[in-house]
Amino acid sequence: FTLADGTAPLNRLPSDTTNVFFAATGALAVDLATTLDQSFTINSLNFTTATGTSPVGISPGTEMSNALTLLAANVNGNIGNRGITVASGATSPITLSTDIALGGDQTWHNDGAAGLVIAGSKVTGSNMQLTIDGTGDTTIGAALQLTRDVGATDQLIKAGSGKLTLTALN
Repeated sequence: FTLADGTAPLNRLPSDTTNVFFAATGALAVDLATTLDQSFTINSLNFTTATGTSPVGISPGTEMSNALTLLAANVNGNIGNRGITVASGATSPITLSTDIALGGDQTWHNDGAAGLVIAGSKVTGSNMQLTIDGTGDTTIGAALQLTRDVGATDQLIKAGSGKLTLTALN
């Protein structure tokens, strides 16, 4: 992974305040297949215009219970409580095949041309709201396990002109 400026932190794993970038400015646009091999909590996941045309994927590794928790706080340059951002010039297909846990209300903003696919077994969040927006198409094949307090509404909101496709049985 890289930081926003394209630098790769040496000997350091991402933390809960890290905004992780794939193909940040200055990074090489190569095969971006990533295996977690443990659960991680990060602030946000960002795919920039420099992703090239090679597929981008994040998988759980050998332990299928490895999950990615997205906090989506407005820290370290992250804006609008974004958990995932796909830039308008990102032309690679992006597939996240790991489970995702929402660590806060958040927006997944996709303006990418090739689409964003959430293919893990589940997306979870307790008292969390997920908004999908942007001009790019998003497919969620994971079961949505979003719960809210009694009387609360709108666990999932669709905004923007991109198409949202839900393919899992919830």
